[in-house]
Amino acid sequence: MKRVDLISRFVCCVVIGVFAGCGKPLSPQAQAFANMQKAICKNYNLADAVPYVTESSKPMLELTASFAVLGSALGGGNLQDEFAKECANSKLSIIDEIRVNDKRYIIRYKENSGAMKEAIVVLENGQWKVALAGK
Repeated sequence: MKRVDLISRFVCCVVIGVFAGCGKPLSPQAQAFANMQKAICKNYNLADAVPYVTESSKPMLELTASFAVLGSALGGGNLQDEFAKECANSKLSIIDEIRVNDKRYIIRYKENSGAMKEAIVVLENGQWKVALAGK
């Protein structure tokens, strides 16, 4: 049960929030990350992020979503409640983007807690996708 909570919190930290921009439009790479965030916050459902992640990230995301459902059924914390709280209170801002190459960027952002985080965005089949793990 503890493992499910840890996985849920990890995914929450990676994918929850809404960007507070400084008036400038987001790049296509940052927009891919923002779209994933908005999808999750719309229904507070981790599975809604699947279209926005890389093929190699989908199994991890789907497994985490299934653990969240299992954890909730076994009396653990409700991940949907956590998403609702995080989405309501989040104020993330993009600090910068680091171009690794034409098909890979690192998006650095700050959470409302002030913690600096990074997200990897890659070009996959002509679309920018968030890489949760691996490539």
